[in-house]
Amino acid sequence: MALANKFFVSKNQGFHFILGPSLDINFDDNFINLINDNGDNLEITPIDLAVFGGIGYEFDFGLALELRYKQGLIDLDFNDSGEYGGNAEENQLNRVFQIGLAYKFNM
Repeated sequence: MALANKFFVSKNQGFHFILGPSLDINFDDNFINLINDNGDNLEITPIDLAVFGGIGYEFDFGLALELRYKQGLIDLDFNDSGEYGGNAEENQLNRVFQIGLAYKFNM
């Protein structure tokens, strides 16, 4: 789930910047499955907070192209002592490049 904010360079141009936060949920390893599981997957956190940014272009005929980079903020792996977190050298964060293609219908 993401909240994308578009900032257009000018009113008559389609070039824009995209910024925003994101909340990602791992449905396979969520809290309920982790509690009821046999403990094999207890090293993975079921949620991730992230921020993303990118650029895009919207053409006059409705087609839009976007390129984004998303950086996770929560360590996805527990450290060796079984506690959440750890030092910065051990953190495993999501890093994702995204390419988007969209079409806007003129109604």
